[in-house]
Amino acid sequence: MVRSAILALLLCMVQPLHALQMITELAPDPVAPGELFDLQITVSNDEAASSGNLTLNLTYPDNLSSTAYFAGGGSCGVNCPAGGTAVWNLGVLAPGQAVTASVNGRVLAGTPDATVISFPLELTESGAAALNMNPAMTVRADSPLELAVDPLADPVVPGGNLTYEI
Repeated sequence: MVRSAILALLLCMVQPLHALQMITELAPDPVAPGELFDLQITVSNDEAASSGNLTLNLTYPDNLSSTAYFAGGGSCGVNCPAGGTAVWNLGVLAPGQAVTASVNGRVLAGTPDATVISFPLELTESGAAALNMNPAMTVRADSPLELAVDPLADPVVPGGNLTYEI
């Protein structure tokens, strides 16, 4: 009796995995005020059957220029204000098929240091929420100058002069 109760409990705890996947790449991170950024969003169907009709929605964040470029069929009107919604109608994905959408824009010049800019994403399948993600980048307004030296690029002999070009 105890054994069947444990088995029933284990069966109730198993949840099906969703076959739709959403992967994001956001660069650069950190980003400087006035700098361009690129957000790539790849949606794939890893199931053996076709997906339902897919729509990707992005709530456009604060601290970005309203003149972003939405590639992959996305649209947010002529200018996309903070809080506006960019929409990609991805359609039906066949088994193993993937599609990529992207946003290219600019961080506003006056954005304060350490501001976190989040990109709320929602993927819907036939009108029902399927996946949510919230990739983010951090603004670094006061980055110190960084130098990198490659000691093997132009070796100098001991006692010789070494010249760095900036």
